Amino acid sequence: MIVKNICKLTQVMGRLRMVPAMEFHTSAPLRRGSLCFAKAPSGGQVARLHPPHPHTSTGMLWAFTAAFTFNLFGSSDEKEETPEDKLVNTIKRSILCIQREQYDKAEQMLHLALRMAQDLQSKDGITYVYDVMANLAMEREQFKKAEKIFTDVMKRLFADGHNEESPKILHISSKIAHMAQLQGDLEKSFQGFTWTLQQLAKLLEKIPEDKDIQELYGLTKNWY
Repeated sequence: MIVKNICKLTQVMGRLRMVPAMEFHTSAPLRRGSLCFAKAPSGGQVARLHPPHPHTSTGMLWAFTAAFTFNLFGSSDEKEETPEDKLVNTIKRSILCIQREQYDKAEQMLHLALRMAQDLQSKDGITYVYDVMANLAMEREQFKKAEKIFTDVMKRLFADGHNEESPKILHISSKIAHMAQLQGDLEKSFQGFTWTLQQLAKLLEKIPEDKDIQELYGLTKNWY
């Protein structure tokens, strides 16, 4: 039921994570914490987060966070608000708070959404909220915290059947490598980017027309 009631938001958050390569300034260095949203839950355009141009240099979040959304949320035809609807609306409000740079309020709402997802025993919902939390931490330049949560998200994805070639895994790997670079750990960053780009190149050989993979490859190469 939650999966049924939760695709608009997925598309939104998905775009949260992915930023088309063309949106990045190739002539200027990426800034810290730059994240972007592609579309708002309501279907409208979402304002970019600042600092920078790109879904966060970090698009982090909000850049990629897009095509790779976990396909959790869709609109509900029911008039009466269900627990699933409440979860979706809470996440939407947290995203709006992030857009307005009301980060503390956004974090509070995400913790509330997490409890709601846990009460609903929604594996996808919990993973989705964790992913948004990690992107928010990345936007706030809380890189250690963001990496820890992203690692938990990866573990949940692996447990759910994803492998190292999964675009969702590679997306997170790219963001972790980017955060390492922003913190000056160039060796870790180099290794992370090298591995991620190799895996993405293999995927593009298999599915060269996949625009999401193309965007992820472009963003990762830009960061690298």
